[in-house]
Amino acid sequence: MARGRYERVLVVLETVLETECFVFLLHDFNVGLFWQTFLPLAAHCVAMALMSVGFVRPWNLARPHDRAWAVTGMTMMLAAPLAGFLGFVAVYALVTSSPTSRSDVLRDFQDYITYDASVTATSRPKGEQFIMDEVDVAPLRQILQGKDINLKRGAILSLSRLPRHDAVSLLKSALSDPEREIRYYASTALSDMEREFNDRIFRLVKETEANPTLVERHIELARLALAYVESGLLDEAVEHYFLELGSRSLDKALIVAKEDRRIFLLLGRLKHRAGDLAGAAEWLHRYLEGRDAFPPYEAKDGRDAALLLAEAEFGRGNVSMAIDVLSRAMKLFPADEEVAQAALVIMGH
Repeated sequence: MARGRYERVLVVLETVLETECFVFLLHDFNVGLFWQTFLPLAAHCVAMALMSVGFVRPWNLARPHDRAWAVTGMTMMLAAPLAGFLGFVAVYALVTSSPTSRSDVLRDFQDYITYDASVTATSRPKGEQFIMDEVDVAPLRQILQGKDINLKRGAILSLSRLPRHDAVSLLKSALSDPEREIRYYASTALSDMEREFNDRIFRLVKETEANPTLVERHIELARLALAYVESGLLDEAVEHYFLELGSRSLDKALIVAKEDRRIFLLLGRLKHRAGDLAGAAEWLHRYLEGRDAFPPYEAKDGRDAALLLAEAEFGRGNVSMAIDVLSRAMKLFPADEEVAQAALVIMGH
């Protein structure tokens, strides 16, 4: 917290210096032509120098975002003393306090057009890659509800590596944090997550276009597109594009691997997410067809497929089919509480 107060000294000094410059330009204090010119000019130059160092926090000039803010602030201040500074304050407040939008998604289509595999592969440090394993975010939620700014920043960094809906929800909730610094970090983290998804997806699109028989790449692309949609980062208007992208990729994979059950499951999930219950049911039935047991590494997929299929059939009005699916699932996964709960709910109807 002390560090946060120290960093805000920059804002105070910049405001005071710009105000001093403006006042000296408007009023004659009878201090002589030299001082009447030198004092406002010196105050303005010092304020601009401070802006190159930071604003509500010191800039990290290794980050493109911070370099852009520093250049924008100095440019606006150079154009008009005080007015330029106040304009920058307004722009900064507007941008850092607003939630991320689909503009980041659409802007990155330019990256797809100018794709360079060697650049993309080395553009992001290894430590900033997504963590696809299951991670409990409850401790991070508690940290974000606290008051320690440094711990909150660490929690936001950790959440930015978890491309899941619960992590995104926590980051979005941090956009309303009382501390402007935390709101800024949360907004930046959400933008970085979108960029990471887009970079990976566009790379895989290029790879599958160049090598259409690479089944694993098609499957990875579909999984990533689905994860992007399920993360909660996208607006509904954009979700359809990525669902279609994943489905088209799997259609191509089916040409090479017609009996790959992973493709059936992913198509079922994509169709279900898109609201195509009939299509989802068709592919999920194919995935579960003839399965009397699941190996441990596939048990979760089998359980999820059964639940999703029951939901799709129930949504289509096929209650008896939904009950039959869950009855089979209870035999396959007898200790699973979620399957038992779903069966009770559907049978209750």
